[in-house]
Amino acid sequence: MLWDYLLVQRRHVVVPRLLVDLFNVIVMFAAALAVLNIVFGVQLGAFLVTSTVVSAVIGLALQDMLGNVVAGLALQIERPFSVGDWVMVSDQEGQVTQMNWRTLTVRTRNNHHVIVPNSRIAKQEII
Repeated sequence: MLWDYLLVQRRHVVVPRLLVDLFNVIVMFAAALAVLNIVFGVQLGAFLVTSTVVSAVIGLALQDMLGNVVAGLALQIERPFSVGDWVMVSDQEGQVTQMNWRTLTVRTRNNHHVIVPNSRIAKQEII
């Protein structure tokens, strides 16, 4: 909410939703670390080593999802199309109804909703 006010309403800058969410997670993580250190006296050195190992394991397990996130970030920055545009993706022609950090939702002429992972969109030609 604060970012929406500062960037969109005051400066008229549109920031991709993924970047706002990523920044919010980083701020919350930093605040949680500060609370652990100050209030509970947890030594952050050991905690950071453990979290690095856990992050590596999670990164390997979520490799496909991370590919979708990176592709979603690229699509949000490049903006080759926007909500309301008609596109052909994965042999499906339709109108873009939603773009988020992981998927693209297209409504076909038959009023079916097709959800396409961003990593697939990044690898193919979009008409």
